[in-house]
Amino acid sequence: MTTETAFEAGGDLRAQIPRFASDALAHNLGLVEQVKAIAAAKGVTPARSPSRGCSRSGWIVPIPGTTKPHRLAENAAAADVVLTPAEVSALTAAADSVEIQGGRYPDHLEAQTNL
Repeated sequence: MTTETAFEAGGDLRAQIPRFASDALAHNLGLVEQVKAIAAAKGVTPARSPSRGCSRSGWIVPIPGTTKPHRLAENAAAADVVLTPAEVSALTAAADSVEIQGGRYPDHLEAQTNL
């Protein structure tokens, strides 16, 4: 994904999500680039980054949001990735270094999350 990525209006929910709006996306990609670098050093895809949550706590279960079977398989493979404490720290530092801009959902959906 880049700042040039176009999301199909009506067919791709990301077209409505504030954090995928042009300005927010440009900012948020800073975190994506850091995760890509860490994943590359580990020899895995960025989609396997949900293993970070599993490494921090054995009871966290990532819920991938995809409609494509090959992406689901890629996400499920995160369970096979074992991160060292240093790798978990690097991912945590990356996450802490970028304040995500834009809401997680459009306002009408955010209102349904009870957050």
